Amino acid sequence: VRFADGSSWFQEDIGSNTFNEGQFPSIDVSPTGTLAVAYYRCARASSEEDCDPTVDGVIFAWRTGSGVWRSEVVDEGAASHCGTNISLSFGPDGRAHISYVCVRHLGGSDFVSELKVASRRAL
Repeated sequence: VRFADGSSWFQEDIGSNTFNEGQFPSIDVSPTGTLAVAYYRCARASSEEDCDPTVDGVIFAWRTGSGVWRSEVVDEGAASHCGTNISLSFGPDGRAHISYVCVRHLGGSDFVSELKVASRRAL
């Protein structure tokens, strides 16, 4: 994540290097000024096809007032590939809302896409 203070850019790492994190990111600022990002995390640091849906997931991360990044798993995906087309938005009440797509294997060559929405209490 990079952000500016008006005169220069700053770069900070968020997440864990255990995963290939940060795919399909969406960023927003809460009504109280908290910077947050939602993104997809892959269980392996290789191609997306090698991702393990039992460990992959949609992650919500935010920068605290002390400058520390915190994160939560929104959806672990389980047997589905969850986390494409992520969109993060804050409501006027400060609640975070994340929409994303999960692709579930039905068997054989059949798959279905499911649109999901998750909400979280205000930061």
